[in-house]
Amino acid sequence: MAERPQLTACKTCRSRKRPCDKAVPRCALCVKADTPCTFVDTASGEEYSRQQIADLEHQEAELRAELSHAAGRSTSVSATAVDQNKAQSPRNAAPAEGSNVLETILSNPRFHPQRLRQLLVRPQIQQPVATPAEMPHPDVGHLIFDNYFKESHVQRPMLQKSEVQGLLRRAYLEGEPAQLDPQDSYVFFLICAISAVRLRRQGLLTQHPYSFFLSALRHAEHINLLSGITALQNLLLLNRFAVYYHTGVSTWDIGRICMHLCITLELHLKPMTPLNFSEEQHRRILFWESYVTDRHMSTLLGRPFAIADEDIEVDLPAALSGTEIEGFGGIAQPSPDAAMESPMAVFIAFIKLRQISSRIQTTFFAKTKRASTQLSIHAKMTVFGELLDIYQKLSEDIKMWRQNSPIYFHAETFYQMQEWYEFLAEKEQLFLVRGTIDAIHSRTGSRPTELCDICCSSASKVIHLYSGLYWTKQINCTRHYFQILFTAGLLLAYFSTNEHPDQSDTASAAQEQETMATLMECHRLLQSLGHEMQDALPYAKVFGLICGAAFPNWTTYEPHWQALHANDPDMSRRGHLSTGTFPLSSGLNNAAYGDFDQAEMYYARDTWPDMPTDWSYSPGHLFADMEAYVGQFATGDFSWDPLLNPLSWNMSADGIE
Repeated sequence: MAERPQLTACKTCRSRKRPCDKAVPRCALCVKADTPCTFVDTASGEEYSRQQIADLEHQEAELRAELSHAAGRSTSVSATAVDQNKAQSPRNAAPAEGSNVLETILSNPRFHPQRLRQLLVRPQIQQPVATPAEMPHPDVGHLIFDNYFKESHVQRPMLQKSEVQGLLRRAYLEGEPAQLDPQDSYVFFLICAISAVRLRRQGLLTQHPYSFFLSALRHAEHINLLSGITALQNLLLLNRFAVYYHTGVSTWDIGRICMHLCITLELHLKPMTPLNFSEEQHRRILFWESYVTDRHMSTLLGRPFAIADEDIEVDLPAALSGTEIEGFGGIAQPSPDAAMESPMAVFIAFIKLRQISSRIQTTFFAKTKRASTQLSIHAKMTVFGELLDIYQKLSEDIKMWRQNSPIYFHAETFYQMQEWYEFLAEKEQLFLVRGTIDAIHSRTGSRPTELCDICCSSASKVIHLYSGLYWTKQINCTRHYFQILFTAGLLLAYFSTNEHPDQSDTASAAQEQETMATLMECHRLLQSLGHEMQDALPYAKVFGLICGAAFPNWTTYEPHWQALHANDPDMSRRGHLSTGTFPLSSGLNNAAYGDFDQAEMYYARDTWPDMPTDWSYSPGHLFADMEAYVGQFATGDFSWDPLLNPLSWNMSADGIE
């Protein structure tokens, strides 16, 4: 057991001005006087008895002994894996994405922590009931590969198009399915699995994507997954499918291995000797694909990045198609600038957005500092201004990224749709404003009203933008999208409720109904995604409980909303998106670019009187790592238990009342 921090003198000894021996459960003077040995916590002002501390330490010892016994009986995890787990634990890394804001939300007594406790009982990961698929009929195979080139390959061109086309020809020699070697079979079936996700949702394919994955898995033992470019491609392809279904392996672990391979192959550096440009382009693509994966998964789980941005020297891929690259031949270096409809433009735009995400994560989440009561008002205002300046610059970067995103006049996939780029930009803006709110509060103790309103507006737009893509079956179902919606809904429910102690104006009935309508759409999306991913249903149910606690008339408004939209699956009214579904105060739309009074923002929410600043003493501290659970759900990474608590992993979705 860790050494107990030094206890303060008890009330009896203080009142009699006698030295206290600070013994547990009672000091000598209290034993002699036969009185309870109590003391006052100077941080919280609450009174505790030494007997309570002794009881808690006894319970801690029992729990540690039970955990130690359970660990001793476990044979599935080696000592090396345990050491790695400790080293890579989120407790030793950056906080999970925006965890402080969610701690605040889930620690609030209004949201019934005793019900939210059920979030900690993690459900069993549901895998589809499927059997390995046979090689599809040539017509179906060509449909699947055509869809792959139009969909997944546009965003993640990790495989060279000429190689994939050659694989398709080998698979159907003379118009009939042919026998492929293990490497070709693995790639063939994983391409089928990735492409089948969208085709099955659109009703164009009956075969379940997981069947193709099981077929690919049969060849995994006979292919290279350890070293070289081939291993890197194989792992990236596996991780691509893991976005949609749990493969039994953490996507974060795979991403870490991919980046390790990249560094071993020196893909992060410029070539020492001139290369054929086609080869160099492919090396660039593989590195930046690994970069995107690492940034995405590490941010979700709050873990350190595998490589720092300043250590990367390699250029971005050139915005040219494979045919154009082959036309250069030799070692010629075409300009990276190309036409707006370049096939590589989507991937390059995605990389640039991840670079912005990386700066946000490094700036606001990787280096947290606690609020200091020692700081003067002038010092706090200085810190506030510095953080706000960083926010404005990063917000401008997001705005410029959106303005420079590719424009496709004949979009063949939703990755080329302007709604997709709008969704990505708004999602990034939400991530940024959450980080800014957390950083300002942790350094100064304030949460500016304007930033909270921007957070609500951004969260609302994220929900409606995703809704428009989801109900029209443009966007796929993934755990990451579920995590985004869940977080956006929580932020909107929390910051928009008029029960908040710092809410200066009572929200109008119209605005409250509009907010509830957005939250109900979010709830409906979470439930729909939950039917696709059964282990997500408990989170969807708890989200409904939170909304019910935030809005007293939630249950009475819900039937009205359902009746109103019974025959209207698309809730993304684009008229909402032009002004934002959460109305901003006058001039607030320009707040990100300096058109507001910093002093007014600072004093707007300088204190939160009914909420402790040290969450370790809050009754809701059990949820301090709740977002780590959602992040683990999104990445399929359950190698580390945030609360070190042997909770059940086998609760059904119906387990939540």
